[in-house]
Amino acid sequence: MTEASGRILVTRTYLEGCLLLLLAESPGHGYELAERLAEFGLGGTDNGAVYRALRCLKEAALVDCQWEISDRGPTRRPYSINAEGLESLRSRADAIEDSSRVLSGFTTRLRWLESAPAREQRTA
Repeated sequence: MTEASGRILVTRTYLEGCLLLLLAESPGHGYELAERLAEFGLGGTDNGAVYRALRCLKEAALVDCQWEISDRGPTRRPYSINAEGLESLRSRADAIEDSSRVLSGFTTRLRWLESAPAREQRTA
């Protein structure tokens, strides 16, 4: 796990899952997608990490992209999700949901430990 923004710890599965979800909503360019990650609590994520994740998704044949030449501004590379990407998104969502349950169990147990009755039971 790596720290991405403030106190949020993310895995590659979460970052790539978020990118796939954003692309399922609408195609986008790397910089735009990096900005939209704030919707998932990942504001301030290193653009390099976003582009590396997009490259991995492209190499895994989960997203499609082509260079887009513009009369104004720089050449861009819009990304879009494909059928394999949608299947992977569902699988990653399941993994994220499982992780959420495990992490919730951890925090619930910690809160119980920190509660007054639990402290009294441990010292008795």
